Amino acid sequence: MPPPAASDVMREQLVAERGLAATLSALREGDDRALLGRLADRSRRRVGILAASLSAQGAPHHDAGEPEGSADPAEALRRGHAALERYVTGLPAQGGELRALGTGLVAESAGDVALLGSLFGAPPETPFPGTPS
Repeated sequence: MPPPAASDVMREQLVAERGLAATLSALREGDDRALLGRLADRSRRRVGILAASLSAQGAPHHDAGEPEGSADPAEALRRGHAALERYVTGLPAQGGELRALGTGLVAESAGDVALLGSLFGAPPETPFPGTPS
């Protein structure tokens, strides 16, 4: 079975990243608001990158939805892991410049998930976070 179209994969990544960005924005009000603010900014930047890339491919992205944010650290971790898993599992469908973009998103997302885990006392359970179980 061939991998899905790169635009379909990137749309799923966009949905997951938008969820993370919304939750990180909701969490910015706590004691660690400076770090959470930087993480939220990076997440929103990834949303912009994905949306721009989808537009460049002529693929729709405006209907990907705007999820509500939750000021729950567990939800931030869950959404962070979900976004990272989408990036990792999407790599086979991406080639050329999209593969380079995808690997960059994996690296940045993994770093942010590690920071979230450290911040909320939940370090990664495996040496390869983002790998589907």
